Amino acid sequence: MTAQVTQIEQESVQPVPIQYYGFRPETYKEFTFGLEPTEHCVEELRKIHTEHWNETEVLYLSRPMDPDYDSIISMEANRQFVLFTIRDDSGTLVGNFGFYLALSTHFKNQLMAKEDFFFITKEHRGGGLARNFYQYAERCLVQLGVKLIGVSDKAPCGGKSLEPLLAKEGFKPVSTAYVKEVF
Repeated sequence: MTAQVTQIEQESVQPVPIQYYGFRPETYKEFTFGLEPTEHCVEELRKIHTEHWNETEVLYLSRPMDPDYDSIISMEANRQFVLFTIRDDSGTLVGNFGFYLALSTHFKNQLMAKEDFFFITKEHRGGGLARNFYQYAERCLVQLGVKLIGVSDKAPCGGKSLEPLLAKEGFKPVSTAYVKEVF
């Protein structure tokens, strides 16, 4: 039995003025990439996180989605998390890339970024959007002082494989992650 999450209806998401910070937003085709505070787009995030969950997480988790946005907001306030977003030309959130920031335990005094989620809605995939979005996020992370970036690939559980993109961007596979639910 899987924990399918009901899609949140579009009309239930109240538009909030977009507030970018830290770095100048960039455009690619009809899309804008930026760094946004989670607290300003929680309901929009919940909508696309639901889509992401239903595409990948339900294949190995039986629990329903229950993101802790308060913790993410707290981590952002402590410079331990950043949220990159993609918005279309109407201002609708169509993708996101969230990173935990921490000092590496392998290299003294080196900041690392570990991806928590990377998702672009199905209807907006292709045409170089993911690659350009990733490159924007990397440029920003480097400006923050990040020396190591770690990302995952959800292909084993139903997501589109990021291996071609990651290889082009210089990533090397270093491990295979396994998850087990315990109660």
